[in-house]
Amino acid sequence: EGEFAYTLEKYDFISSFSNEILTASDVLAEEITKLSYKIPVNYFYPFTDVSDIVLASSSNTPRIVSVNTVNGKRKNTDELIRIYEQLKLSFPSLELVITGSIIDKAYYDELKKYISDHHIQDVSFLDDYTANWGNVSSSDIFVNTSAMETFSLTIIESLKLGVTTVVADNYAAKSMLSLGYLSPEDIYELGNITDAVEKISVKLNHFDLAKQHTTLLQKKVLREQSLEKITQSLVTAIEKYNENPRKELRYFKQQTIAVGEELNVRMQVIDEDRQVLEERLEIINQQGEVLRERLELIVKKDELLDEERSLNMGKDKLLVERLSIIEEQQEKLAMIEQSIWFKIGKKLRLL
Repeated sequence: EGEFAYTLEKYDFISSFSNEILTASDVLAEEITKLSYKIPVNYFYPFTDVSDIVLASSSNTPRIVSVNTVNGKRKNTDELIRIYEQLKLSFPSLELVITGSIIDKAYYDELKKYISDHHIQDVSFLDDYTANWGNVSSSDIFVNTSAMETFSLTIIESLKLGVTTVVADNYAAKSMLSLGYLSPEDIYELGNITDAVEKISVKLNHFDLAKQHTTLLQKKVLREQSLEKITQSLVTAIEKYNENPRKELRYFKQQTIAVGEELNVRMQVIDEDRQVLEERLEIINQQGEVLRERLELIVKKDELLDEERSLNMGKDKLLVERLSIIEEQQEKLAMIEQSIWFKIGKKLRLL
């Protein structure tokens, strides 16, 4: 049913290869018995330890609280808000505190829009999974609207902590009712807002009586939900059977061992190949280092050649400059020589 519907087609296989099926609640065991008639179906309850949980200081003013995560239709937070909306009409100062983590952001946005559109006041989303119950006090009323739960540890925690509790009638509620951990006055019909409002209103109007009722339930749950007691059926089931009901499976034992040994040999070969590859990689890395060093030397040689080329260019420039000076000096000498001969010639003509 619901998110667990996918398991339906698997019970035939499970029944064939199991001695016994263990479920998380007596109600779930009854349902699975209908699907798996071939073998016994038993149950053991999950355990939750609340010894380290410390509730917040009591304000003596009841609030509606939820410690469930905000993760979509399964936890059914939208129903909780609609219940609170109706309660608010009769109890204007009432607050709603949702302590759990916000998992589904789109769903959370839908809730916020509904709250805004309907002008609902005094609703808090703490998004505080770490503290969780630490944000709840003994004067609060825990309302669990979950649409699907097999055996709710959250409800067990609430009862063990002595927090007044109202829950929707899912599998978990039915289990709690059969165990005497909840009374009909603590359970409302899932989807029936009016029923939920009526059940919670009675507790708000007569909170002292509700607390007395809660204290009686708390004592019963703490007494019966010890780790030793709730795991007894699990221990019994484990000790009861020595082999798988499909006896023919033993014929595959030797083959399985042989396959396992062959896999071990192959794994050893793979390990050896890996070591060889790592050694080759190390050699390649070393060769790469040598190549890098050689490349650095080549780069340095190129730099030296560039410097030598630059020096040669400087020398060429100096030679050109000197040659230019010599040429200028030769021109001047030529002019001087021409000038002297001219003077001599002139003097000769005067003679």
